[in-house]
Amino acid sequence: MLKTEIVEYLKRFPTRYQITLNDMAEMFEQAAYDTGAAHIGGALLVDGKAVEAQYFAFDGCHKIYLIDSVSAEKEMEGYGYSSRDTFPISKLPWAWEKSCFLRFISWADLRQPDLVPQDRDKDPVIEWVTK
Repeated sequence: MLKTEIVEYLKRFPTRYQITLNDMAEMFEQAAYDTGAAHIGGALLVDGKAVEAQYFAFDGCHKIYLIDSVSAEKEMEGYGYSSRDTFPISKLPWAWEKSCFLRFISWADLRQPDLVPQDRDKDPVIEWVTK
């Protein structure tokens, strides 16, 4: 997908989203190069603990949902998220930095406690480390 096509797609997002169209286009563009296997050769760490997820869904503002199974992916589709809202887990630190102050990280199935709750005293350290 060309960057201009991505920007045109993103123009449909409501203006309340904090991320600029160019930021999201950059993320889409980078995800296209990841070939769906960005989790191989690295790990997502949240406060030093590894997170077992391959993808995440992101609304472009503050909602981040970890996807760790096919059923979780289907559940996100039921909430209205599409493949265009889903990114390789290696891109999560970037999305976290670009998201608004209301940000949180939950599991897509909503059965597990939030990894990073919205109501917290401090932000976690979120990083992608290569193996």
